[in-house]
Amino acid sequence: MKVEFKMLQLGDVRPRSWMKQQMLDDLQHGFAACLDEISPRASSGAFTGNRAACAAVAEAGMVEDVPCGWWDGETQAVWWDGFVRMAYLSGDEAAIGKADRVMAELLDSRDESGYIGIYAPKWRYRHDDENGEFWTQSRAFVAMLAYYELTGKAEYLDAVERAMQLTMQHYGPGHSYFNVKRPAGGTCHGLMLVDVCEWLFRLTGKDAYRDFGVWCYEDYSATEQVRDTDNQLENLLDLDKDFTWHTPHTTEHLRVPLWVASVTDDPKFQQAAANAFTKIQRYLTPSGACIGAESIKDFKPTPDMTYEYCAITELLTSLQSASQKTGNRQWADMTEWLAFNAAQGARLADGKGISYMTMDNRFAATTEGNGGRRKLSPTHEDIAVCCNPNAIKLLPYYTNRMWMRLADGEGMCALCYGPSELHTEIAGTKVKITQETDYPFSEQIVFHIEPERPVTFELRLRIPGWAQGYELDAGDAQITEEEGFCRIQREWRAGDEISLSLRCEVESVSACDGDVGVKRGPLLYSLPIAAKNTVLREYPGHDLADLAFEPSEELNTYSLVPAELDFQTHRDPDADRLRPWRISPISLKGNLYNENGEAVSATLVPIGCTVLRQTMFKKSKAKVKKRSPSALPAFHLSASGTRHALRCLITMSRMTSTGASTPLKRSN
Repeated sequence: MKVEFKMLQLGDVRPRSWMKQQMLDDLQHGFAACLDEISPRASSGAFTGNRAACAAVAEAGMVEDVPCGWWDGETQAVWWDGFVRMAYLSGDEAAIGKADRVMAELLDSRDESGYIGIYAPKWRYRHDDENGEFWTQSRAFVAMLAYYELTGKAEYLDAVERAMQLTMQHYGPGHSYFNVKRPAGGTCHGLMLVDVCEWLFRLTGKDAYRDFGVWCYEDYSATEQVRDTDNQLENLLDLDKDFTWHTPHTTEHLRVPLWVASVTDDPKFQQAAANAFTKIQRYLTPSGACIGAESIKDFKPTPDMTYEYCAITELLTSLQSASQKTGNRQWADMTEWLAFNAAQGARLADGKGISYMTMDNRFAATTEGNGGRRKLSPTHEDIAVCCNPNAIKLLPYYTNRMWMRLADGEGMCALCYGPSELHTEIAGTKVKITQETDYPFSEQIVFHIEPERPVTFELRLRIPGWAQGYELDAGDAQITEEEGFCRIQREWRAGDEISLSLRCEVESVSACDGDVGVKRGPLLYSLPIAAKNTVLREYPGHDLADLAFEPSEELNTYSLVPAELDFQTHRDPDADRLRPWRISPISLKGNLYNENGEAVSATLVPIGCTVLRQTMFKKSKAKVKKRSPSALPAFHLSASGTRHALRCLITMSRMTSTGASTPLKRSN
């Protein structure tokens, strides 16, 4: 399998404008920097002074006031991963200082053997029942590798290599990891040690990491009693076999057969990878999230179906992996859609809480339903502190992989868009490229190219699948258009600019139950519902609380006529460009129909700018004169299959390659 792009080092891409401000707000006012202060699950010392003194832990262990093995290990390590990235990418000095301290403590937890993990010596590498060894190590190692790339401190890479080699000595052919008597979630999560194998193989080129990662997938696939089986090889090769298991496992496991296919060129793995990404699309809601309550089984992605924040982050990471390996713009389109819609719509805009479980049509967010998972909380400690640290990871992960290096030569590709800076080296020359944009609230992007000295390379820009056309001004550069990308070749000098203007229109989007919604460009729009909140729990010493939201007035639902999408784009010049998810700088004004079939004026905003909302609407056949230009009250929030193996992943509807002078204009 030919891999299309190479990953950049963490820190090469840094956020600007609203993306940076959101990280800063999350660190300074939200739960991102203080999760360990408000939840003992994130400060239990599972890797350091409070290691598990038994081999197994009950599934309910995360809510008990005892050392609880892999649940606490997961919480702490996933938080470290997101927090370290967010601190260094945002440049927040206080957060950087804290990140340095927690990483130093983790490094100091090593014993003489080099072991890093959650188990006391007697219980390492000897599990007959549930096994959290691979899972917790994988999350800690990923955090340490992130810290290594962000800081250049080689001792962290060395520590991960030594600890990983110790683990590899105890497992492998002849000693199964997954074949235990009573495997549960921790054992199945362990497949994600492959994330570490992939990263170490990329950094070092050592075949041992590749071989062990391939063995991990083969061991998982060969074990009959492993709990979550959606991505086992045999099941993936059957395109008609549904996904049924726990959504975070299913979405994170997607990227494993894809990586195995990329390093083996084995047709069966290529087919499995293609089928995996074909299957997952059957379970995506209009906002881009994969359903789960908490499993996928027997559910359909209707607007009222819940999805989990852990799965949002894991799906985003798997989609980014697919973009990198296949070069197919579809996966980058889906990455942006997920990040700007489902992910933003599941959090409070001020970073003070998220929903563990969310839905596109959210008429209430209380303790009712899904065992209390629908409220907004900075911890969700009464359920499990897993979704909150995963929410911290999401924007840093998105930022890190917006840009990638061309694998077949010198050059860079802008896979995803947003205000950011790229600092890299091309053909031995330092180059800075700035994306100046309000994307996704604007479709105008200006790239400022600042090489240290003149240098020739290809700059590749993705043209999103939603774009009805575009204008591209790149001076006298040579431009070709191919497979959804503009390829721009020239000698670049300091001060060069590229202007990309994407054209989009208001369109309808359909759910599997026939309901329809409204989208424009990379954003899905919702009708906000005025809400009142109830404080369920406060966190002493912090301006944080668990909140339940209910409609503040009688709830009405609306329908629309898909054939009459007469919504007009309205831009608010007074909106805060740095905090656009609080008050949207863009909205759509048009007509909906009430339960009596009467047309009423409505203002829709991006789903990420809402807490309670109606996003999808029944189809209305009513064609009645509009009753009132102000029938809907203003919104006020009261609180802050495929059968051709991997080619089916890569191949898209081809666009004609053409040389062009600039500016280039294209309409689809």
